[in-house]
Amino acid sequence: MKKGLIILLLVLLVLTTSCVEEEISCNKPYILKGTECCLDQNDNQVCDSEEVIHEEEIIEPTEEVEEELEENISIILNDSSEHIETIESLISNELPDRNFTLQQLEDFIDGMTDFKYFFKEENNSEPVVIDLRNKNHTLIRSNQIEKNFVIHFINNTEDLLQDMKDFYAFVKAPDWQVWRYYINETEWGWLYPELSEEELMAILPKYDYRKYYKNDQHSIWIDYDVTEKPVVTSLGTILQFNMESMVLSQFGYWQGNWEPSLLVYKVPCTKDIVVYIKPRWSEDFGYTGHANQKKEAANKNWERDIERKKPEMINYSDQIMEFCGIRNSMFNGIKFKSYENSTKLVHNWNVYFRLLYNFTFNVTNITVVETDKGYKVTGVNVSFISYDGKDFEVFNRFTHILVKMEINDSGRIDLYHDTFIKPGLWFKVGERFDRYIEKEYKFTFGENATMIFWPYFGRDELAERQKYYLGDPVIVKIS
Repeated sequence: MKKGLIILLLVLLVLTTSCVEEEISCNKPYILKGTECCLDQNDNQVCDSEEVIHEEEIIEPTEEVEEELEENISIILNDSSEHIETIESLISNELPDRNFTLQQLEDFIDGMTDFKYFFKEENNSEPVVIDLRNKNHTLIRSNQIEKNFVIHFINNTEDLLQDMKDFYAFVKAPDWQVWRYYINETEWGWLYPELSEEELMAILPKYDYRKYYKNDQHSIWIDYDVTEKPVVTSLGTILQFNMESMVLSQFGYWQGNWEPSLLVYKVPCTKDIVVYIKPRWSEDFGYTGHANQKKEAANKNWERDIERKKPEMINYSDQIMEFCGIRNSMFNGIKFKSYENSTKLVHNWNVYFRLLYNFTFNVTNITVVETDKGYKVTGVNVSFISYDGKDFEVFNRFTHILVKMEINDSGRIDLYHDTFIKPGLWFKVGERFDRYIEKEYKFTFGENATMIFWPYFGRDELAERQKYYLGDPVIVKIS
C-alpha cells in the first residue's frame, strides 16, 4: 500500500513540473531568469539589463589593468619598444631633448628671417646676467642693440625644464625677471612707488628742502604697466609679454616713456633652451607718438602696433618650435593664464637717495676757539656708515659724498663750506667713511650759535636743488 502511494506522488510531481515549464517557456533572443524571460541579444546566457554600466559607475582602471593593457599593446605591435615610445610621447607634456647644437639654432634663426643676425654670448655687467650666470644660465643674443632674438641656454642639469608645465612656471609673469635684461637696469632702479604725504614728511629733510619734491613729482609720474597673455599658434601656445612705462603729466597726458615699450614673445624649445623674440623696431612699428593723448588712447595706439606685428611673431615662433621638436600634444592639460599689473612710480633724486640707504652720520671732536672778533672752528670729525640698501655706483654727476656745513645764530644762516667725505665713484653697503676736516671757519655770531651738517651726494659747485641730501641734518652747538 505504501509503495503504491509513493509511486503515485512521484507521477504527480513530474506532471506538475512539466506543466510549469510549458507555461513560462522563453523564445530566443529571450532567456529564462527565475520565473520571467529577459533579453539576451549576445546569447551569453546573461540578461542584457544586467550588463548595462551607468556612467557614474565607470571605474578607473587599476595599475594592474593598465600594465595588462600595455602588455597587450606590446603584443599587438610585435613587442616593438619603438612603437610604445611613440605612443607615450604623443600623450606626454615632456619637452624634447636637444638634438642640435647652439650654433645650428643660431644659423636656423638667422636663415629664417629677412634680416642678417649674428649671435654672441652676453658679456656685459648687467645684474640680471650676473644672476643668471650664478645659476649656470647663459644668454646668447643677436648682435643687434635691440636683442631681437635671445637664446636662454640652461647648462645646469638641476635647472632643466622637464615638461611644458616647467616651461610655463619658468617664464610666466611676474616671476620672470629676464625683462630686466632688456632695459637700463641702473635708470630703472631710480624709480620707486609713489609716496603718501606722511611718508614724504618722514623721509625728506626738514626746512625748505621738502617743497621741491612736490614740484618735481608732477613731471615724473610714471605709469608702469605689465601685461602677459597666451597666444595660440599652429604648434601650441606662446606667451606675449608687454611692458610700458609712460611718463604722464599731472593732468594725465602722455609726455614720453621712461624706457621704450617692451614686447617679448617667450617660445618653448627644449629642456635646456627657451627662445625670446622681440620685434625689430622699424618705421611701421615702435615709433607711434602719443602727444597730447591720455593714457587710454596711447595704450590703444600701442595695442594696434602689436596686433600688426603679431602674425610675423607667430610665424617665427612656429618655425622655431618646429625646429626644436615641439608638438601640439605637449600642451595638453597645460593652461597658460593672462597676467596684468599696474603700478604708479615716481622719481626724484632727493627722495631716491633717502630711500636707498639706512645709515648713521656722526659729527664729533668739534674744536672751537674764541677770538677777539668772535669764534672760529679749527677742526671737525665726521663719519658716515651705510647698513643696508644695495651697492650703488655714483655716476660722474655725483662724484662725492659731501657734507655741507652751516652756522646758524638767531635764524640767520651762513654757508661756510662744502667738503667731501668720500671721493670716488663707488659706495658700498657697510662701508664707513671718516674724515677730519681741518679747515678753519671764522664767525662772529653770539653765544647760541650752532653748526649744521648735511650729508649729500653731488658736487659742491652744484646749485642747491641739484644737491641730493641723504638725511636730516646733524645740529651741534658750538658756542
